[in-house]
Amino acid sequence: MATTDSPLKRLVTTFIDDFATWLLESEVDSVTPHNIELYAKPDPVRADEIFTVKLADGRTIVLHIEFQGRRSQIPMPLRELDSLSRLALKFQDMELYSVVFYVGKGAGIDDTGIHEITNPSGGITLTWQYKVIHLWKMKAEELVELDKPSLLGLIGQTQITKPETLLPKVVEMVKTLPKFEMQKRLLAEMLLLLEDKEVLNMLERLIENEDLLLDTPMMRRLRAQGELNKSRDNILKVVDLRFQPELSLRQEFEQQLEFIVNETVLDMLLMTAVQCQTIMEFQTLLDSANKTH
Repeated sequence: MATTDSPLKRLVTTFIDDFATWLLESEVDSVTPHNIELYAKPDPVRADEIFTVKLADGRTIVLHIEFQGRRSQIPMPLRELDSLSRLALKFQDMELYSVVFYVGKGAGIDDTGIHEITNPSGGITLTWQYKVIHLWKMKAEELVELDKPSLLGLIGQTQITKPETLLPKVVEMVKTLPKFEMQKRLLAEMLLLLEDKEVLNMLERLIENEDLLLDTPMMRRLRAQGELNKSRDNILKVVDLRFQPELSLRQEFEQQLEFIVNETVLDMLLMTAVQCQTIMEFQTLLDSANKTH
């Protein structure tokens, strides 16, 4: 999940109009992004994506999107309950729609998106629900059939059974986007989200043959950036598991890591995160690495 998190968020944010239309099953007039920190005493919760969506029929909906891999420190249903209650307080008297995308084979396999807490008398004290999309269960053709090119950025997380037939169709659909820059951005995220190396190489060859995306040096930079992001995500994952830092401190670590572009330094920080005794020890080395690089 760590390596897919950033591309997924960029993909949704860049093409949010199409994603909102798909998820809400309604024509969209406009979409507004919001701060993704949901505050409630004593601690804030960081959401993946929050938007207010104005539908074509005039209604305004709060759209909340989360991406979740195979592991979660707090079970996703309880995380959703926490987020939904905070969203209800923040956006009072507004319709609220929440979606969880499960990424990676087996992720969220038992989550139906419908949950309740009962009471001793046999009644229901609390019930909540959200839409669940298991990307790993979806067939790539399902995304093609939606006829929205921007959603095709997700195909690398779906089941691709006939890439030799599917990928040329995908590339042709991407070429229908009106702006060449948007075509490039979509293909870049699509490449980062493809985990099957054979399919990835096939798509790269198609892109090069079509002169669609990036020259060879650019492709190399994309891959290198993907590796750096993976290293940073691995460091943060270890820190989260070992020390459970407060949100503000974790965000500080995340920002500092963005400035480190040396893979060797990132490897050293990963080893430190694994071996250090205290979070202060890790923080000291991270501060030092930022001053040096």
